[in-house]
This record gives sequence, C-alpha cells and structure tokens, in this order.
Amino acid sequence: MEHLAQLLQEHFRNHPGMELRDAIKFLYQSSMGGGHLIADPRGALARLEEEWARTEGDPALSPTEPLGGGLCRLSLAACKGLGLAPTTVFALFLRGTEEFSRQPERLDRSLELLYRLPFPPKEIEAAIRQYRAAGLPMVGHSTAYRQAFSPAYRVVLQSDAALLPLLAAIDRSRREHPRTLTAMDGPCATGKSTLGARLARLYSCPLFHMDDFFLPPERKTPERLAQPGGNVDYERFFAQVLSPLSRGEPVLYQPYRCHSGTLEAARTMAPPPQEGGGRGLAQSPKIKTQEEKKRKKTTPQSSAFSPPPGRCGKPACWTGAARTGWSASGLSGSHWRISIFGRFLFPAPVMCTWRPAQVRAGHRVPPRTEP
Repeated sequence: MEHLAQLLQEHFRNHPGMELRDAIKFLYQSSMGGGHLIADPRGALARLEEEWARTEGDPALSPTEPLGGGLCRLSLAACKGLGLAPTTVFALFLRGTEEFSRQPERLDRSLELLYRLPFPPKEIEAAIRQYRAAGLPMVGHSTAYRQAFSPAYRVVLQSDAALLPLLAAIDRSRREHPRTLTAMDGPCATGKSTLGARLARLYSCPLFHMDDFFLPPERKTPERLAQPGGNVDYERFFAQVLSPLSRGEPVLYQPYRCHSGTLEAARTMAPPPQEGGGRGLAQSPKIKTQEEKKRKKTTPQSSAFSPPPGRCGKPACWTGAARTGWSASGLSGSHWRISIFGRFLFPAPVMCTWRPAQVRAGHRVPPRTEP
C-alpha cells in the first residue's frame, strides 16, 4: 500500500484543488479498473469517440499517469497528439477491462490512505463511512476537478502503455494505406511472440510466425545459408502468405516442424472481414470513426498490390528471430527492430527500434529453435 500512497500523494500535488471524491476515484480505479464503462461496448466506443472529437491532441503531454496495481490513466490528448486512432485506444481499454482482476478488498483497505492527504480527519472519516455504506461504488470527478483539469483519459494496463510508440506508428501507416503489415525482428527469447500475440489481439489481425517457415534440411546448402535469412523458406512465405494477403484472399499454409522435419496439415487463415464484431469490435468497419469513413472514400486503390476496394484496413503481423533475415544488421542482444509496411510486396518500411523490456509484461517466451 505504501507505493499506492505515494502515487495518491503525487496526484494530489499535481492537481491542486482536488476534492476527496477525486481521491476516492483514484483509489477505486487502482483496485477496480475501468470496466464499469464496458457494459455496452458500442456505447463505450461511441462515448470515447465523442470525447476524442472534443479533445485537442498534444504530443508534449505525458501519455500516462500511474494508478498502481498495474494500471494507469491514458491521456486521450497525448494519444491523439502521438497519432493513435481512437479505436486503438478503445482496444487497449477493452483489453484492460478483460485482463484486470477487480479487487474490492484492496479498495476497502486503500481508503485508509485518504488520511495521508491534507483534508480534515473528520471529513475523511465521514466520507469513508458513507462510501462503505454505499457499497464502494464508482464515483465521478468533482465539478472543481473537471473545471480545472478537463480530465479525458481511459484506464489501461501499464504494460500496454509501453506499446504507444509502436501503436502510433502502426496507426499512422494505416491512415495512409488501407492495409498494413508489421514485421518483427530480434534475438531469440526476447518476447517477439508475446508482442506479436498482443498486437494481433489489439488489432484483430492475422499473426504469422517465421518458425513455421524454416527451410527444410535438404535445401540448407552452404550457398543458401550464406544469404541473409537463407534458413527461412521465404519463397513459400511469399507464395502462401504475402501474395494471397495482398489480394485480400484467404491464406492457406503448412507450418514447418523442426523436430520432425515435416510440414503439418494445411491451416487456413481468413483475411480481415469487411464487417465484424465481438473481439474485433474496436477495429470493425461498422463502427469506424467519421474520419476513417471519410478517408475510406478518398484512399486510392490504383496499385495492383494494394488490397481490393472495400476491404477493412486491418494490419497483419509476423514475427521472426534475427537469424531469419529480417534486416538483422544493427541489432544488439537487447533490442528488436520492427518494420511497418504500407504495402505488401513493394514496401517502404518505417523502422522502429527499442528495448524488449519496454513492451514485455515481465516474462520471457521460451525460444523455439531449429535442430
């Protein structure tokens, strides 16, 4: 609780004039998250988009304020300034409500931290008594707090907030191109699979692992292995994955298994649908923002390698170790390099490089090695 007390006191110092109910709201969100807003996902997204439209983007703002308990407040103004799409912010918010376990007992105990703030003790005692009698409900910000600070944020996982530079780069690419590819490169056991799975879930997009496209032993000639990425069957990856994706067609591919040296039964992965819901709600064309709807009408479709008109602008993602040849030069043992492609077959990539510790949730993915 001591760390939470420090965060609460810092919040008080940064928000002069805040009232007791604002402190209670801070403690509530630290233990209960923001899931109270997700009873109606479509309504929650609509409210976020309305708030987004009223908010002026400011990239100079700090994007997060820690709440403790693995959560933080994510500033809409900062996200808008960085170039994120509101649907991406909503996807982060939705993921946080699904992954976070509400802790009412912790909330009840944390109320004693209010005595660390310079409010009259009797006022604090009365507020705690009334709040407990009401059943520890969610409370809104005070009028004074709203007028002074115009709060516009969503509660998300602190670990997801570390993804903001990458998500902003992806969203900026998606504004210019109807479909986006993201390729991830880095040393073994640095969390590429974990990050790839997280991106696939946030964007409801296909995810491909380059481990499924290792070169069979009979093709591992000295000449082939001397090439950058030569131990990957990039011809098969192109034919079975990139080529059909570029046409908006289903992907049919056979994962390669190193332990047996054989190809598994074929898997089918559908391209992003034109309409959707459920898990992909935040990226569904049914609930695109007005800005995205306008952009969809004006986006050129002249290139033969752009997706066909009418397709949803969801990204695809694939991951691979540094030895698979995704521009491994310049990588150190503690960095990834992530390429974001605006087109499928003749890309002009945007390169992002940063440390895995910035985006991992504190655990390592066991490496999958070839024989």
